[in-house]
Amino acid sequence: MYWQKDLEIASRFRLTLRSRQIVFKGKVVLEEHNNKPAGELLLFVPQGDTAGGETGGLPGPTYGEVYFAKGVWLGDQQIVEPGAYYWPHGFSLPADYSKTPEQGGLIRR
Repeated sequence: MYWQKDLEIASRFRLTLRSRQIVFKGKVVLEEHNNKPAGELLLFVPQGDTAGGETGGLPGPTYGEVYFAKGVWLGDQQIVEPGAYYWPHGFSLPADYSKTPEQGGLIRR
């Protein structure tokens, strides 16, 4: 999947993507307004894809690859720096952004 422009996910909305590789050329913004839950981005890997140790992730879980050209923002705060990452199946932003790779977080490529 490929996004050319900025992607903004409004508060209380969820975007679920199922892909092996995703590229976000613009900024990804998870909006927060008036104490409502932030917008949410869920990433899943299609069933039957290879496990982590074969793709550059940790052995066991299934991983996809994502590139954030301008990072991920929670409102005005950058929560993921620009760059390429592996994500584990079922990864959720903003809920999982602070997790280590062993806890199910992103792995920088």
